[in-house]
Amino acid sequence: MSEKLLSCDQLNAQFLNIYQFICTPSDQLLHTDIKKKIYINGISARIYYCADCNFFENLPKSITQQDLKEAIERDIEQGNISSSSLHIQLNEQTRDACVIVTDKARKWVTKTHLNLHGKSILKKNGLICRLLLYPVPQTYNMQQIFNHEIFHGKVINYKHNDQTLTIELSDKKTFHECLKFGILKVNGDIFHIKTSSESTNSEDNEINAATWYKAEMLQYKPDIMQFVVTPEHIIFHYRWNARVWLDEFERSPTHSRDSKATKTDNIRHLLRMTVMLNTIAAIRKKSYILDGQEVKLNLNDKLKTIVYDHKSKLEQCDNKTLTKTPYEKTTVEVIQEDCLVIYEDLFKNNYHPLLLNMANATTPGGGYRKGDGAQEENLFRRSDYFRSLDIEFDEYQEQQSDRFYCTSECQMKRIENQKRI
Repeated sequence: MSEKLLSCDQLNAQFLNIYQFICTPSDQLLHTDIKKKIYINGISARIYYCADCNFFENLPKSITQQDLKEAIERDIEQGNISSSSLHIQLNEQTRDACVIVTDKARKWVTKTHLNLHGKSILKKNGLICRLLLYPVPQTYNMQQIFNHEIFHGKVINYKHNDQTLTIELSDKKTFHECLKFGILKVNGDIFHIKTSSESTNSEDNEINAATWYKAEMLQYKPDIMQFVVTPEHIIFHYRWNARVWLDEFERSPTHSRDSKATKTDNIRHLLRMTVMLNTIAAIRKKSYILDGQEVKLNLNDKLKTIVYDHKSKLEQCDNKTLTKTPYEKTTVEVIQEDCLVIYEDLFKNNYHPLLLNMANATTPGGGYRKGDGAQEENLFRRSDYFRSLDIEFDEYQEQQSDRFYCTSECQMKRIENQKRI
């Protein structure tokens, strides 16, 4: 008699690549040499037959998968356990871990906790069904959310911090349905939904491969505006790591400008887009973190932008004949270096440099919104340039720039009701 498949379910929303199969037992299955590895559409999958599964929650950031493996081996007094008997997967974002054991590692079933770095970490049979909803204002009526048909009677605990609402559910099915939809609509209000650990604090989470570059980032097209309209999006709260970003960028091959769009070229645009999103976040917070230290930004809340063209007159004055040149000589140097670095060096040496930006003739910032890589776009990503020149961005800023056009009569005419400068 052959076995019958009773169920096939994703183990947990935090570990999307692990599935649990439940079959009826059969003599044939018990006496068959079970294949430990199978291939589905070219993708390999390992089978853990009659396995036990458990979890750890809220692990410290310093702990790695290798740390967990070595600690489990010590606790069950088994060294060098193969991956066919022990599988450990750590969710870098939530800091929860899944442990699957069978065969030589089965002794782990008898343990109730893990001894690691002098501390005892409790082993759990399942993860708490905890969701994070945002943005939820402090003044919002929580009961409107709790009484939503998908939650009604299933919310067992909640915590409201700033504009994020963390809720615990009593029902695993509801938990998975919420994550599948990704949003919740309540009386016309829209809230985003993500998994959440008890200690989730996006300000403490780095932008890295696990949290962004190899995960959520790839779901989007390179365009900052899809994020700007949602200021509480998680990407604006992650902590920047320049080294990690540079590693990701250097791993993506370069392409000539006239080459057709490729996957790697799209990734480079997404990576540059991420830089711009981090710049926007820093400007909104008026600070950023560098080498573990907070750097405060002295931003001008009363920004003034003046637009000049070939008709503009800078000053009303009489014609004068230049009889003496102001300087004896002019020195020209061509240096292969970052223009902003050179500008800063000159300024520190008591010069008064003028930086010429070879800009787009019709669109200030060029393709900076979509992650293009030319000089003007680079300057936008490294400054608050967009506050001055991107008029369409004004509705998403706390303070807007006053903009003027310098006329041929040397007058300042206010620029109003325009989409572009």
